[in-house]
Amino acid sequence: MSEKIHETHLAQWIRLAEPVLSGALDAVAVVDLRNQLAYANPSMKTLLKLRPSHLAGKKKFCDCITLSICAKKCQIEELIQTATAFRFDESPAVISSKADSTKLRVNIRGVAVPNPDTKSSTKTIGAVITLRDTSADVLVQAKYHKLAELLKERDETIAELRRLNAVLRRKP
Repeated sequence: MSEKIHETHLAQWIRLAEPVLSGALDAVAVVDLRNQLAYANPSMKTLLKLRPSHLAGKKKFCDCITLSICAKKCQIEELIQTATAFRFDESPAVISSKADSTKLRVNIRGVAVPNPDTKSSTKTIGAVITLRDTSADVLVQAKYHKLAELLKERDETIAELRRLNAVLRRKP
């Protein structure tokens, strides 16, 4: 019975927060106490390649994306149990669908949704999870470092050529 009450509280919370969640630029999902998708904004639906049946069928968030941070234990389930928050930057992840799988790096943040019923023994009714794909950022950083290395080599070569030129000019 209390599980049904928690689902009702979460549904009410989502209805109230939906304008903010849907307008967020980051991909946002809300999961219930069992880590099942209760809501996903358009960005999250696109990122995770979600179909309407995934939300209607109560698909687990971790079935849509495999996070390296969850290798030892699921950080989202831990978040829900402890009623805390987490943040991991540039964490490797894999999005798998029937057609293919995509490797990427994500910034992931999670925060527990508190239970409005203060008399309940359950502290939370779910969690809000945001994802940001930083794969392109990693590529840009790698290209920047490679370019900086090449420029340093060029400057060293120019300095060496100038030194040799000066030596050659001094010889009769």
